[in-house]
Amino acid sequence: MKQGDIIGYTNEHIVNVNLTDVDNSRAQVNYQDDELVLIENLRDIPDFTACKISFNVALVCLKGKLQFEIGENSVTLNSGQAVFSHSHVLITNIMASPDIKCKLVALSDRVLKSILQSQITIWNKAMYPNHFYVLNLSNEHLSLFGALLPAIGRADTMLKQEILVSLLRAGYLLVCEMFSTQISKESNYERASRMNTLFHLFLHNISQRQKKKVKVSEYADELCITPKYLTTICRKISGKSAMEWISEYVTEDIIYYLRNTDLSAKEIAHCLGFENVSYFGKFVKTRLGVSPQKYRHSISQ
Repeated sequence: MKQGDIIGYTNEHIVNVNLTDVDNSRAQVNYQDDELVLIENLRDIPDFTACKISFNVALVCLKGKLQFEIGENSVTLNSGQAVFSHSHVLITNIMASPDIKCKLVALSDRVLKSILQSQITIWNKAMYPNHFYVLNLSNEHLSLFGALLPAIGRADTMLKQEILVSLLRAGYLLVCEMFSTQISKESNYERASRMNTLFHLFLHNISQRQKKKVKVSEYADELCITPKYLTTICRKISGKSAMEWISEYVTEDIIYYLRNTDLSAKEIAHCLGFENVSYFGKFVKTRLGVSPQKYRHSISQ
């Protein structure tokens, strides 16, 4: 990409972004309440490089290009593509082309579950463990999403909420159908429904926690199963143990804390649930190859 094609934003701290933080000066907001925001035209990207969003996102790119990182994954969104992510993910290094134009749907976990109902398992299967999913949209899909928000904006006030829920349910069910088709192409084996549900609930529970570095038994208790069975599920579905998944999510959070905050090693260790800073240091050295101080220094350089 040529220099000048992308505009980057800088900030040294992680910003927590809630549904009530939408700035009308940056976007044409069609609908907004405490649990749902619909944006017809996102004209500008907020000026931070690291944010933790508290809501589920569907972002459709109509023009331009958008780049960012979710976890350790780099995402490039071009015109005609849509990215979906679950709530409580960390997004960093946000960069957008000057001509960026997007549509955005942001909704709480409660609203998403009420819309998808029994199909929430498909959503979870697509979202975890990568935290996001990118779809290439056909002209028909773009037309559908293009009509969704204006239709909501024109809806009668008395019936607006019912119309809104119906339209969103139709749109998200279509997305889940696309997820299922794509996932089935990528998968070489069938997974038992019960095991699959428990596995994705386990990953969901890890992502929701701040103190992630806890025993496998604590996560197993949340699912009302034994630690041994949880590890069996993880190995059968993913080839990794439950502890390996916990360590991956913890490592991801450590990287972001070291990159984007001024918190000390002791403070980060406390945030993530480590017993002491010495154990935290050994964990970082094992996972990243260097001490927390050296890793932070290498980033600053």
